[in-house]
Amino acid sequence: MQCLREGRTTVGYPVDHIIALADGGTDDDDNKETLCQPCHDAKSAREARQRA
Repeated sequence: MQCLREGRTTVGYPVDHIIALADGGTDDDDNKETLCQPCHDAKSAREARQRA
């Protein structure tokens, strides 16, 4: 989980694609992780900006 990599323990809820499907990621389990909602929202916003 991203939060754990940053030293925070939080409840993960949304299952997120590590590499977004829109960026060529797969639906395989090894391309998924749970994120807390703030991390999920921030990652989604970054990905949307990068695609724009």
